[in-house]
Amino acid sequence: GAAPTFSQAMASRASTPAKAFAAVHAAASCGDSAAVLKWVDDGSGSIDARAGPRLSTLLSAASEAGHAALIAALLDRNASLDISDDAGGATALHLAAAAGREAAVRQLLTSGATVDICDREGHTALAWAEACGHGAIATLLRGQLFEPVLLRSLLDARQVAQLLALRRRLVGSSPGLRTLMDGCDSHEVVFLHAASAQPDV
Repeated sequence: GAAPTFSQAMASRASTPAKAFAAVHAAASCGDSAAVLKWVDDGSGSIDARAGPRLSTLLSAASEAGHAALIAALLDRNASLDISDDAGGATALHLAAAAGREAAVRQLLTSGATVDICDREGHTALAWAEACGHGAIATLLRGQLFEPVLLRSLLDARQVAQLLALRRRLVGSSPGLRTLMDGCDSHEVVFLHAASAQPDV
């Protein structure tokens, strides 16, 4: 006979909420947006619940598999962007970077993912991308890292976002500026932030 649909398979497995969520988590990995979003929109459980081998969220499952549209839809429904899995402390950005999912990485970054979060072994998403040989993603992430720990100790979240936007604009206009920007010390960081507030910059 015909193979069962996802909904039929989920119904047959959903003898408990945990089993139902496991099926939804598997759907997120497969990019089955309709099934995942129906479950979320029906209020069947927490959007940030965890399942799977890594005990990860729906967002992490979609990110690891590279489903950028589902990532955006989950974030539109207030999925937690920087939540880590229970297995090793990896975020959705870690998993997308390690799997080489550039579209997913770009979607997460556009949505404001924090690039300097470390897993439980102290590795950032950039380190994962480099270790897994994903050079384009490593370059993309490296371009987002501009002394973020220092910045957060000096500035509030809005100011950090403004400064990072300024850096992207400058580097985008002249790639040769990357070395200069990456070498800024704390005094130059403050100066650049002050400059970014001026209308003629």
